[in-house]
Amino acid sequence: MLLAQEFQFKMERLKYQLKISNLEGEHIYDALNMPIDACAIIISYTGSNTKMKEIMDVLKERAISVIAITSFSENILSANADAILHMATRERLYSKVGHYSTNTSVTHLLDILYSSMFARNFEDNMNHIIRTSKIADVRQATTSTMKE
Repeated sequence: MLLAQEFQFKMERLKYQLKISNLEGEHIYDALNMPIDACAIIISYTGSNTKMKEIMDVLKERAISVIAITSFSENILSANADAILHMATRERLYSKVGHYSTNTSVTHLLDILYSSMFARNFEDNMNHIIRTSKIADVRQATTSTMKE
């Protein structure tokens, strides 16, 4: 969830509106309420459960584009997505110590999506980031390397 929130934070600084669906049972409502020109980015390690099927059915019926971030296995999510970005699948489902490779790969994939969107309108995005940061970011540079 934190990885998605960081992505949301960065994208909203570029004036893209993102909605993170994080309440159990709200995923369907969020899919039903998405603007028709929206794109759903769905992150799921397994990509296969009853809820995923329901969500994908709603998105497909509404012709909402879907970017899937999921494992390499064939699953409901990857079978129905418009674009698939594969996350690392080196961790077992239950007997893992942590989500190290999964988190690293999801962060990397979200950074690629963010960078791609930033690059689409690089000059305007860079000017916007600088302009808004000068107003909203009150931190002071502590080293000469950080100074603008």
